[in-house]
Amino acid sequence: KGGRDSSTILSMGKETLGQPVGRAMAFAYFLYANFVLVGQFSKGGSLLVLEGFHDSVESLSYGSFHYTITTLTIVGFVSVIVYLGGGDLAERTNRWLTFMLLIAFGILVFVGSGEANWSNLLIANWTQLPSTIPTLFQVLCFGGVIPVACACIDRSEIKSMRNSVFLGSFIPLLMVITWNGIAVALAPPPGTILEDSGAQALKDPINLLLSTHETGLLPFVVSSFSFSAVMTTVIGLLLALS
Repeated sequence: KGGRDSSTILSMGKETLGQPVGRAMAFAYFLYANFVLVGQFSKGGSLLVLEGFHDSVESLSYGSFHYTITTLTIVGFVSVIVYLGGGDLAERTNRWLTFMLLIAFGILVFVGSGEANWSNLLIANWTQLPSTIPTLFQVLCFGGVIPVACACIDRSEIKSMRNSVFLGSFIPLLMVITWNGIAVALAPPPGTILEDSGAQALKDPINLLLSTHETGLLPFVVSSFSFSAVMTTVIGLLLALS
């Protein structure tokens, strides 16, 4: 049963847990993937607004004309790549975006480490934990491309599949931990930005970094890293769904 058609959430669920559970898994995965796609498209649109139209973070409005145009541009671009260009073009594009992401991540860690205030990592407000749960679930989107990874490996090589899933999950985990550490260390002291500005957009850590580091290399690197992450996630999920 080799080939891409047999490496889907539906087929894997049916083979291991039976048809009813497999169908339920496929439906749940479809809903989850669409929730993630909506969030990623929204974030990508806001990044393009900040970079393309040079709007300030404080004035960012998710109902503005600029935001609508940039979000639709991303949706159209990805649709052309995935559905008109085919899976091969999408995979090649995803590889280049991943390469850009890794370069931006390396520069971000190098540059950010020199400007970071590491004492920020010792500050915690556990009363805010419930509001972070949706964001924590977003991290699970890395597992959304497992069907694509399995499709690229011979189904008879179970050990290779397990190793690929483990390493493919462990590396993003390290990147997420490192990125969050850098972001927290670069953030201004609690209360100095959010309480003064009252801007809802500044509650996003990326927007907060862009608003407090408006000059130098760091804003460009943060935007490049974030946009590459958004695009690789979107393309990977669409490939998995297809």
